[in-house]
Amino acid sequence: MQSKTNRMMAALTAMCVLAATTAVRAADVEVNVDVVSAYVWRGITFNDGLVLQPEISTEAGLGEAGSLGIEVWANMDLDDFNDTLEEGEFSEVNFVLAWNLPTEGFDLSVGLIQYLFPGVGSGDDILGGGNPTREVFVEAGFGLADGVTLTLFGAYDFDEVEDYYLSATLAYEVEVAAGTTLEISGLAGYAGKDMAAGGERGFHEWEVRAAIEHELTDAISVGAFIAYTDAIDSDSLPDGPQDVNVYGGASLTWTF
Repeated sequence: MQSKTNRMMAALTAMCVLAATTAVRAADVEVNVDVVSAYVWRGITFNDGLVLQPEISTEAGLGEAGSLGIEVWANMDLDDFNDTLEEGEFSEVNFVLAWNLPTEGFDLSVGLIQYLFPGVGSGDDILGGGNPTREVFVEAGFGLADGVTLTLFGAYDFDEVEDYYLSATLAYEVEVAAGTTLEISGLAGYAGKDMAAGGERGFHEWEVRAAIEHELTDAISVGAFIAYTDAIDSDSLPDGPQDVNVYGGASLTWTF
């Protein structure tokens, strides 16, 4: 298991170097570290205990063609989830490549997500059976009013799962004090038959979230969030995979 961790750390390092190289032409590089009470993805509980989730991202300008975003995200399990996971090991690493198109009046991105599960054995009970898989996605964001945004997201897994996932998120952000913002959002997800945790196509999960962020300096900010999630259709998302309803966490972000 240690060798797997070393390989994943090497992969993370390589991607970080790539992100830093790309950042020569980019506005900045952002490093974010979250400590979260549970790992919940699209309503599915992957760990009901404490996790550490680091992320590094950057964006390079492409002139009139828009911009290219690169992101590396990982999940480290700090809890063993009833002896099914290894404490202190990475159970997931994602590489994201996104093309942010030069649109007016709204934001539009298309991209690719590579999912790796280094701490999960093939055939384990997760989407894709623990095997690496890939998704293409499109995301559109619309400003509806001052501080109010609607984000539509669609992804298709063309590798292990071969099915789709859709979501809509409505968010309201307001500055509550100098350098401090509060965002309240609500999300609803819809999953295809093979993407749904219960194996039935339908409305999958909903979530409401409150997040606060405070800028300590121009480069460093801290934040915290709390969320409540539940199934919309129990045939699409049964109680078993949807083990956690309330979860939250704290974050530290450094931009340079």
